[in-house]
Amino acid sequence: MEMKYKTENRQLTITLTGELDHHAAKSLMDSIDRCMEQNLPAKTLLDLGGLTFTDSSGIAVLLRAQRRMAQVQGAMTVVNTPPQAGRVFQAAGLESFANIPVFAGYTLQNLPYVLFVSVGVAGIGFCAYFLAMEYQPASVVSLVYFFKPALSPILGWAVHGEEISQNMLLGIVLIVIGSLCAIIPGILESRREKS
Repeated sequence: MEMKYKTENRQLTITLTGELDHHAAKSLMDSIDRCMEQNLPAKTLLDLGGLTFTDSSGIAVLLRAQRRMAQVQGAMTVVNTPPQAGRVFQAAGLESFANIPVFAGYTLQNLPYVLFVSVGVAGIGFCAYFLAMEYQPASVVSLVYFFKPALSPILGWAVHGEEISQNMLLGIVLIVIGSLCAIIPGILESRREKS
């Protein structure tokens, strides 16, 4: 097991190479502790790209490093987790260390859908939101966003045939009633002011 590190702008980058088993874990934990004490990082980046094997000892190393960073109100990020180590971390319920790739699953075939959701829905939605504030008070316009969680399951049912459970239906009804109770008085007040 080999450990290299570098520091820059209070970020400590630790790179691990080799096998991380119970024989290497104790000395590695001590080395990481010393490195953190000497450099006092605000953020630690733990690069596991060179890791060829790990067992539960690797979990102990990660948890100890994370606990040390939490003690000084710092942050720790694990990157380049190899598949074998990722499976060990996931089996232990530590998905945040499994380094699930953000862009996994994106293809040229589903790119139009991703662009529609990110640019079309979000972009046009925000533009419509700000345009609506020219005609209604911000408090009224903001409440429209409460309808989105109610509308999504209904569209999923209408378009894809997804099931709406009783709990979800109750939530939709409560969202609509609460939103209407908040919106209607504002609309009535603005109409009274106009007349």
